[in-house]
Amino acid sequence: MDSLLTETTRLRLASLTVRTTSDHLEIGDQWTVPKDTYILIFSHDTALNTEAWAKARPHSVDKPLEQYWAERFIILDRSSSKASQRGQRNDIGSISFNLEGLESLNMNVGDFQQYLLGRAYVKAVHAATLAVVLHEFELQFCEPDLFDAVAPPVHEKAFGMLKPLGEIAVRIRKR
Repeated sequence: MDSLLTETTRLRLASLTVRTTSDHLEIGDQWTVPKDTYILIFSHDTALNTEAWAKARPHSVDKPLEQYWAERFIILDRSSSKASQRGQRNDIGSISFNLEGLESLNMNVGDFQQYLLGRAYVKAVHAATLAVVLHEFELQFCEPDLFDAVAPPVHEKAFGMLKPLGEIAVRIRKR
């Protein structure tokens, strides 16, 4: 659930963050930002920086950052599983959500709403809402092949929600 929420906000919510430089920051060959300077950072500049993500956690770019991948923040731990300890193969082991090394690249993880209300509370509200909706209703794209055609290009939005470029027919049925 955490990975699903984090990947959705990373790719589909563009925001602006104000940070203070902790050290001198060099930008290219000609520019240097002095220490303790306030700078504006657009979330998609870091959320879509393949080189930085690959350096922080190579597994995170197994699929392109422009592509939605709900498992991007899931870590597989094969060594802790009992089957692996017995020498058996084809055991997935335990999985867990992990942001280690990726916090600075995913600006939306620490958004303003979470600072006000508390990260645990915001995650609980998201999880409860999704659980209620999916328990009470069945959602289905009427034409799933057309979804990619109306998906917005992620590089063209500085901030705000990335909405589909056209209408998407969805069938909603009460269970």
